[in-house]
Amino acid sequence: MYCLIGNLCLERALRVKFASDNGGILSQVVTDFKTDVKARKFDWLDMATKQLAVFINCAIEEAGQHLFHERLIEDEIQELIKHCKCSDKLEREILDRSFNLLSKMCRNPKVPAYVVKQKHTLFKSILYFHQEFEGGVQMNALRTLHPLMKQPDFKKICTEEHKFTTSTFDTFVK
Repeated sequence: MYCLIGNLCLERALRVKFASDNGGILSQVVTDFKTDVKARKFDWLDMATKQLAVFINCAIEEAGQHLFHERLIEDEIQELIKHCKCSDKLEREILDRSFNLLSKMCRNPKVPAYVVKQKHTLFKSILYFHQEFEGGVQMNALRTLHPLMKQPDFKKICTEEHKFTTSTFDTFVK
């Protein structure tokens, strides 16, 4: 029992240290991620999957959420969301991880205010939350959408900036 508790405490301590970017390792992974998403070389989807796994674990910590928003990683996440299709297994996994990461990052109050202005991310979170998929895309899209809908000007942003019609939200209301 003590060994299990000790291992959990050690795991959390290591995650906090990593999320705080001690040694600049996390910053380097973020830089590599941005480069991979922009360049889209032959193995970029595989690399993005692995990098997103690291980011999800670090986004549990406040320091990680802050670092990711400071580096505006939301822009690359939006590129992934725009590019990936749910029909491909690897791309669906990337969508799942992208929304999982965003849902954790949205704990930082600055992130939902930024993400709600991203038309593609917002639209896809609405679209994916009401479709059933293998994996967690649906639930993670809902976890992302929920803090976005709490933004003070959510309706105005959707209708005036993004030009969404009210029918976009019909399924959500049902």
